[in-house]
Amino acid sequence: MLRIITLLFIVYSLAGCSIGTQIPADHFYRLPVPQLSAVDSPVMDRLVFKPVKVSGLLHDRAMLFVEQSRPLELQRHHYHFWAEAPAELIHNALFQALDKSGLAQHISRESSLQAADMTIDMQLLTMERFLTDKQDSVRLAFSVTFSATGSKPQRKRYELELAVDEPGIYASVSAFSSALQQLALALQQDLQTTP
Repeated sequence: MLRIITLLFIVYSLAGCSIGTQIPADHFYRLPVPQLSAVDSPVMDRLVFKPVKVSGLLHDRAMLFVEQSRPLELQRHHYHFWAEAPAELIHNALFQALDKSGLAQHISRESSLQAADMTIDMQLLTMERFLTDKQDSVRLAFSVTFSATGSKPQRKRYELELAVDEPGIYASVSAFSSALQQLALALQQDLQTTP
């Protein structure tokens, strides 16, 4: 009988503790599709944009940050996640933007039996918040290898750091959206001029 009373006391105590404690809600964020300039006529027939490669913590969906006082330590935000893993998020947004722009007659994610005029290999390098005493910023960087038929592959790094206007994660997500928009326009320009 004493065991039952002790067990009931523990159960009611734990239940009372959990009622008074509010569990934080998970928050999920997405990026809008960048708006690219519409092309009058396609500059190539077939464009292949392979899935974006990524390594390390960017495989996870948690939003990452670095503090100014500890720049070598990469940390994860609790309860704040991307809607997809960053590589998929970036790939889907850029793929849709390039498809809508009309840059190529056909665009695909995988190589097909027909040779592509251009193949894009991308690696996501950085996608993190940088926290300082004065003003936070976001950093977005990726490396792209352009492989055009009959030409030597060319590699270029796209990188941007933007200040965040106000504190909070939502403002940082808006800054990430702006960074992706600017880098997407630079990528489009290079695709139009790369032989």
